[in-house]
Amino acid sequence: MRVGVCVICLVAGASAMYGYLQYGPGLRGLYAAQWQEGGGRAELSRMRLALVQEAASRAAAQKAAEAWAAEVSRLEVALRFLHEHGASR
Repeated sequence: MRVGVCVICLVAGASAMYGYLQYGPGLRGLYAAQWQEGGGRAELSRMRLALVQEAASRAAAQKAAEAWAAEVSRLEVALRFLHEHGASR
């Protein structure tokens, strides 16, 4: 079973490498032509905007995680207090 999976992966990898070597240079020329036509600048602008949005969402997620960590810490202190005073009754 494992040997069959390895053989399938080897064949798939060889096929991908053959396709890249066969068609890769033509595709690079196609992308270079699109870049020179001005499409590259628009794509670059979209990528920059996406990076800014991702950074903002990461900052918001980090802020939320810190707020939740503070809340968990506060609740742990309250729970410890209740356990200590509940046991003394």
